[in-house]
Amino acid sequence: MHKKAGMKNITIIDDSRFDRYLIQRILEYKLDNISVACYSKAQEVLDLLSQGNFHTDFIFLDINMPEMSGWEFLNVFKHFKVNVPVYILTSSESAADRNKAANNELVKGFFSKPLSVQALEKIAKTNNLQVLSH
Repeated sequence: MHKKAGMKNITIIDDSRFDRYLIQRILEYKLDNISVACYSKAQEVLDLLSQGNFHTDFIFLDINMPEMSGWEFLNVFKHFKVNVPVYILTSSESAADRNKAANNELVKGFFSKPLSVQALEKIAKTNNLQVLSH
């Protein structure tokens, strides 16, 4: 499959099927020229990375997941030395989580679920994505 010129690949890592579906639908509705890949487990992405089969322009990452938290994922992900911005998208309202995100060089933003149009527009602008007006 050939990627259209300028197409952006977006990855969602979230253990909640509902949240993955909702985020994907919002992205596909509001953004032009994107491809979205969803993963229920952070380890799946790390496995693909270690095989050289993972390419994305940015990641939406949940932090509260069983098996491997978003924080644990980031600790391993940084060793791959790929320049991929990560946006935390979580139900956590914890100040400690916000501070941890602010102090992590891989994390480019911390947003609360559900993904708001304002947050999406900010992320889109930062990543040169076209926001569709419906």
